[in-house]
Formats: sequence, structure tokens, C-alpha cells
Amino acid sequence: MKLKALNMTDQKAQFLLEGVSISYANSLRRYFINETPIMAIEDVEIADNSSILYDESVALRLGLLVLETDRKSYNLPSACKCQGKGCAQCQAILTLKAKGPKTVYAGDMKSKDPKIKPVHPKTPIVKLLEGQKLEVTCTAVLGVGSTHAKWSPGHAYYNHPATVTVDTKKVDTKKIAEAAGDNVMEAKGDTFTVLHVDQFISVITALGAQEKGTPVVDQERFVFTIEPWGQLSSYEMVQSAIDAFNHDLDQFAEALE
Repeated sequence: MKLKALNMTDQKAQFLLEGVSISYANSLRRYFINETPIMAIEDVEIADNSSILYDESVALRLGLLVLETDRKSYNLPSACKCQGKGCAQCQAILTLKAKGPKTVYAGDMKSKDPKIKPVHPKTPIVKLLEGQKLEVTCTAVLGVGSTHAKWSPGHAYYNHPATVTVDTKKVDTKKIAEAAGDNVMEAKGDTFTVLHVDQFISVITALGAQEKGTPVVDQERFVFTIEPWGQLSSYEMVQSAIDAFNHDLDQFAEALE
């Protein structure tokens, strides 16, 4: 297996993976989106709700809020010492108390743990008219996307690099590589190995060059793109998924012994 980082920021991570099967790559992709624990609101206790929305609609909106996640301070309920009954090591409490007229936003929520708070404070929850009230207490817990989509930490996908041969009679190779930017991985003469074929072909067409022949896709190389929703950084999302993958592989190996 070979791994090469291409673009690593908090909001987006791209890396090249070689020497693995497509089934392994797809398993890794599924761990990124389905087995990476993050915080989300699970239980909502509504003390007062005279808004236009039903209690269930308010609870649904609260459950889908994107919350910052502190993986070091919290356990999955199933792995906590309290055995999921609820304690400070597996639950975070957020409260909301508002009175109209006003639009209630995610940023109006108060968290007992400052590390667990809405990522996007301007997310609207409900609009209250004169005299209407909303008072709720929310319990956020760690969970995984395979249980519910609200615990999915982001978007993860991969594509195969492809080799494109370009007619460079009108445009030189250097100019194409500069215009394509990060879409070019390797450039040798009139041959380019690229991350995204469609984008690259658009570039060479705009420059007046033409492709020669059909792009050759490399089925044994994978360009992964990881884009978190905001609960975790892209690095944390990758690391958490790999930890979960290794944990399950260890359990599988133990079961075979």
C-alpha cells in the first residue's frame, strides 16, 4: 500500500491511495461516512412550545444541527462506564429558551460544555410570533452514521486517476499544467496523469488543445476526497475512521482465533 497526501486542509482532504483492491477502498469510504463517531442531539425534552411547529418537527430540526465534536472527552454510550444510562462522559446537555417575536437560531442554544456547540450558529430553528415561546432541553451523544444520518460526519468519495494524451502543437505542456492546477498529478511531454478527467479536458479545450485518443483509467489507484460537515476537521475525520476500521479488524482477527 502507498499513500500520498495531495491536499490537506481542515475543510477538505485529498490523498492518493495505491496498492489496494476496490473492495478495500470502498470499505474505507464507508467507514469515513458511517463509522466515524460524532456528536448529535438524540433526546429533546420540550417544556414549552407554542410555535407554529409541532413538537416532533422542532425535535427533528434540533437533531439535525451540526455540533462541534470533542472526541477526547466523550465515549460512545455503548462503550461508557455507565453502560449508556447517561453521564458526563457520554452526554452533553444543551438548553434553549426563547420568547417571540424573534427568529430562534442554533446560536441561541446554551451548552453546559463550551466544546459542544452548533457549528453554524445562524441555522434557523423556528420563527416565534408575539407571545409564542420555546423552551427545550437537549441531550447530545456520540453516534455513527450507520445508525442515523445525523451522525454522518461528512462526504467521502473517490475516483480513479486517468492518463490523457494531449495534442500540444498549439499549446505547450507547461501552459496546460499551470492552467489545470491541482488537477494535474504528473506531466510528461504530451501525457498527463490527472485527478479529475472531466475538469482537465475542459481546461485543454479552453486553451485550444485537443486530446489524442481515449483517456486511460487506472483502476488500481484511488484519489480520495474527504469533506466534513464541520463536526470534525478533515484530518480528525480520516483518523477516527481509520481507528474504527483497525478496531473492527482486530475484533475480527480475535474472533477467528
